[in-house]
Amino acid sequence: MKNKQLKQTIYGGIFGGIFGAFGLIMLLIIVLALSQYIPIIISVDENTSGLANISATIILAFLTAIYVFLTYQIVAQSAADRKIRFIERKLEKLYYPLRTALKHFDMSYISDNIEKMVDLIEEGRKGDAAYPFRDIIDRMWYFKINFDQVSPYLYMASNELDDPVMKIIHLAESNKLFVEKWEVLNPTEKYDKAYTLMDDDTVAELGSKIDLIVCWYCQSLEVIAKDIASNKKELFESVK
Repeated sequence: MKNKQLKQTIYGGIFGGIFGAFGLIMLLIIVLALSQYIPIIISVDENTSGLANISATIILAFLTAIYVFLTYQIVAQSAADRKIRFIERKLEKLYYPLRTALKHFDMSYISDNIEKMVDLIEEGRKGDAAYPFRDIIDRMWYFKINFDQVSPYLYMASNELDDPVMKIIHLAESNKLFVEKWEVLNPTEKYDKAYTLMDDDTVAELGSKIDLIVCWYCQSLEVIAKDIASNKKELFESVK
């Protein structure tokens, strides 16, 4: 229903502009055709030439006013259509996919595995700690796939959204949570890779920033929800 209403608005503007321009052209043709018969219908002499000039000026002013009005309508409708398409693109290419990506991120799963990893490291069980670290990398890899599809459209995001999302990305990158060609590794190879990448600095930073990661995650979802509501409201008002 929403897409149908949007298409009707866009098509209405396009056809309105076309018919308006066509009507103006037809009116000009009629006026030009009639102007050839004015000297025949009205005997033009010194007394009537002034009246003829005034009449021509009035007709020209009238046609100019029509042209200005139609041009304004076409430009205004074109601007409205561009605004509608931009909002629609922003929702479809950025906000909806990013919301889905963050929900699949599963913050509770990530934070639980960080805590497990830290506890096992503190117990001197690095071999066991590599399992939750592997699971963290695995979840982050799936998030990265979805995020890469959204990242070309981040220029459309509000500043309020860009900040927490990029903080999560930068933290993941600095702690080697985005592993290239992770998808081609089997479970044993993933474990070995996680064991190799897991160092004291990574464990310490992730462990100390669990609350911050959760905060950035929740903030991102809240801003996304607010921006979606705001953009949908603006879109609905534009297609009324």
